[in-house]
Amino acid sequence: MAKKKPNRQMLRFPEFIGNAYHNVLLRDVTAECRIRNVDKLPPDRIMGVTKVDGIVPMEAKLIGADTSRYKIVRKNWFAYNPMRLNIGSIARWPNNEDVLVSPDYIVFRCLEEGLYAIDPEYLDHFRRSGQWKDFIKESGMGGVRVRIYFKNISRLRLKLPSFSEQQKITDCLGSLDKLIAAHCAKLDALQAHKKSLLQQLFPAEGQASPRIRFPEFNRAVRWEEKPLLDVFGIQDGFSFSSTDFIEASLNSQQVIRITDINNKNTNSDKVYFSLHKAAKLNLSRYIAKKGDLLLSLTGAAGFNFFIWQGEDAFLNQRTAKVFPKAKKYAPLIRLLEPLIHKTINNRGEGQNNNLSRGFLATVILHIPKDPAEQRRIANCLNALDMLIITQAEKIAALKKHKDGLMQQLFPNPEMSKL
Repeated sequence: MAKKKPNRQMLRFPEFIGNAYHNVLLRDVTAECRIRNVDKLPPDRIMGVTKVDGIVPMEAKLIGADTSRYKIVRKNWFAYNPMRLNIGSIARWPNNEDVLVSPDYIVFRCLEEGLYAIDPEYLDHFRRSGQWKDFIKESGMGGVRVRIYFKNISRLRLKLPSFSEQQKITDCLGSLDKLIAAHCAKLDALQAHKKSLLQQLFPAEGQASPRIRFPEFNRAVRWEEKPLLDVFGIQDGFSFSSTDFIEASLNSQQVIRITDINNKNTNSDKVYFSLHKAAKLNLSRYIAKKGDLLLSLTGAAGFNFFIWQGEDAFLNQRTAKVFPKAKKYAPLIRLLEPLIHKTINNRGEGQNNNLSRGFLATVILHIPKDPAEQRRIANCLNALDMLIITQAEKIAALKKHKDGLMQQLFPNPEMSKL
């Protein structure tokens, strides 16, 4: 028997406590829109919908010659690709000028007047909630490319608060979104600062020393060159199967995947492996320890590096750790990321989005001869990395807080199947 989800306490603003909800279907508060272009709007107004960026300009090569059948989208109207709704490709158009979407897209608007009026911004927040995702997920069963039309989503049941309460909820979540955006901007600024700093702290191509050096070190002393594998060892991850993963417990240990490295281990979807099984398989060499440099060997947008700060954890396939071959080289761990990046950029290796042991064997390190200078640079980068990690953790915590808040602000009626 399926386990029932526990009832949760609803959260309401004081002035609305005791007010009734309206039990409605989505079709009671929205209407599909099929207004065609009829050659009134130019091709540069044609948009697509993505999960991350919302409604954005469509690539010219994807636009058909005849735009008369393209659908018009007006301010606060929603649009989605019926074949991609189950992965989240839906968005509200917030601007005043009309735009166009493919004739295959679904367009609908909110009914903002009458007893069952719904605020478009309220619905925009609601469609990011677990209720919406659970309902859409039901419609996606049977295949990834399933089409979800307006008649399907219109059956979604809602417990709708009054229009004024909707706006109060919208203001609350909107303020939280602005706070998250501000923290994301700060994170971007820190990462941009680090990128700029790295370009100056390490020698440019053809140079024997960097543009900037700390004043306490002799500028006349040139840096030395060493092959990466003379200084560091590399350990690839173990090939775990997805069926090997278990719930976190005292008898389990985290398995580090590419996604954990990419997200600096701030993501919540972590996986674990039995310590008892690990002992039988003798997986000790696949363990990452605090201070190890972890590499994502497959990267969607370049290569990712992460100094592991957590408890001991296992490495999964397509990840690797880099560790010093001698204690005196330990401070150089912090210098590897920019040096590997420089080699990648100079040789154009980043185009295939893969790192290999063979490629890493070709990396030549330009490093300070003075161990004190090595430590000084490493400490500087370490302090900056900790700021970046702390900022990323703040963003993750705010997003988690928002998710929890949405669960309490949106009343959840019994879901019906599409």
